Amino acid sequence: MSVPLLSCLVFLPLAGAVLLWLLPARAARHATALTMLATLAAACALIVAFDPAGPRFQFVERSLWIASLDVHYLLGVDGLSVLFPPATALLFLGAVVASWNLVRRATSALQPATGAAGPTLGIFCALDLVLFFLFWELTLVPLYFLLARWGTSAGTARVAARYFLIMLAGGVPLLLAFALLAASQPVPTFDFLALSGVPLPRSAQYAFLLLCLVGFGIKVPLVPLHTWLPQFSLAAPGR
Repeated sequence: MSVPLLSCLVFLPLAGAVLLWLLPARAARHATALTMLATLAAACALIVAFDPAGPRFQFVERSLWIASLDVHYLLGVDGLSVLFPPATALLFLGAVVASWNLVRRATSALQPATGAAGPTLGIFCALDLVLFFLFWELTLVPLYFLLARWGTSAGTARVAARYFLIMLAGGVPLLLAFALLAASQPVPTFDFLALSGVPLPRSAQYAFLLLCLVGFGIKVPLVPLHTWLPQFSLAAPGR
């Protein structure tokens, strides 16, 4: 039986975040660094094992999740997305190293910081649109607590709440776009592998593009939907 490498990659940081609750404060930094090193090693193993001459999507994991909506727990990577997990793991590891002395005084900040890595990695591996949406929204929870508790400016709780609500609002047009895409198929599905093989009707293309433009425009963000970013950046911890 093959090892579910992508599931290990996604859930390893979440397991590390849970483990931090059980460890003494003096061991938290080292446990976090080891967790992110293990995550980086698993992500690098993806690149080593990826076969450029093989199928477009590799390491595919599929399990039926919500049968009534044909929603699956579906993970996989192609030649482009396989590059993002190592970069993401390296970024989180760099953040741990850069804040090494800071977290000595604030070890509880490591739980949300480590927990955010799992959903972020899941975004790049999800091949079901509902799962992709869920991973993206799950990144908001640890970021909210990280900003609200460890922000470096006055009123960080208000800034964190504003960020959380704006990101939730940005998810609404994305969810509508995915629902429109699924409903436009002969058999409604959120499976990207199936959707990529069926042309989207022209009548739905413009609505899908507009909804995605607004949703991703808020979350990325794009001008003029970026008004939440200055306050968020000023209040972010570790400046």
